[in-house]
Amino acid sequence: ARFKVCVWCGVTRTRFDHHCIFINACVYQDTHKKFVVVLLLSLALSFFFCVVTVLLTTGTNGISQMHARFPILLSLIVVNSVFALGIASVLFIQIWGIVRNLTTNELVNFVRY
Repeated sequence: ARFKVCVWCGVTRTRFDHHCIFINACVYQDTHKKFVVVLLLSLALSFFFCVVTVLLTTGTNGISQMHARFPILLSLIVVNSVFALGIASVLFIQIWGIVRNLTTNELVNFVRY
């Protein structure tokens, strides 16, 4: 079996993936599906925020007029887009690991295994 002790928690986990500092919990066999769902929902919500904000604030004027009228909203869209790229990259790594039947810990330490 594939067990690992979490450095942060000190608890032995089956198919330990990683300890996520954002949810302050271990991602392992029992929580991995929930973690991927949270990533998918976060990415969808981020995309939804960008699309709805642009649609509600631009109308027929375009994004240049949006920046003049709502400069903070445009900044939030940029920050949200960067955040979404981070979520997408973590989600990509998780899906890549699922396809290869490897945990993130095993992907990072591939040479050892």
